[in-house]
Amino acid sequence: MRTAPLVFTLVTALILAAGGWVFAQETPPTVEDRLRELERLVRDQQRTIADQGATIQTLRERQGEVDPARIDAAVDKYLEEKKKKGELTDWKAGYDGKFFMGSTDDKFRLEIAGYGQADSRWFPTSYPPTNTFFLNEWRPSIQGKLWKYHEFRVQFELNTATNNIRDAWLNFHYIDELQFKV
Repeated sequence: MRTAPLVFTLVTALILAAGGWVFAQETPPTVEDRLRELERLVRDQQRTIADQGATIQTLRERQGEVDPARIDAAVDKYLEEKKKKGELTDWKAGYDGKFFMGSTDDKFRLEIAGYGQADSRWFPTSYPPTNTFFLNEWRPSIQGKLWKYHEFRVQFELNTATNNIRDAWLNFHYIDELQFKV
């Protein structure tokens, strides 16, 4: 009975000792092999650098070939084609009682306007009273037209603590006789 553990121990020791031979690793490369591999990698990298240098040189030579006049002519041609197709409109801006900006065909228009009330008190002497200027009420508004048939307006009241929207609407104006305002 005592021989069984002894046999088991001997077999295990033999397997472990032989395991080193069974699972042996490859021999490490020699210094000469490693040197040859490194030299091959350096040659490959030098070829890549030379190819990239040639590409960079070609791009630098082409960079001077672009004529700014040709670019301007191409842009002008593109814009003229868009204008002929009706895809591009001219814009105008100015003042006609309100500051405005819009397209020349009046499909789009944005107006900036507002109302205000000011109070000013000026005294010839400054002894007890002081000169004052108050903007009691100020109501800026933005209004305009979108796609020719849709009109809008938003007016704010900026003299209150909450700065409320005073007036806002959207008007569908397809014909003068029939309009829908929301």
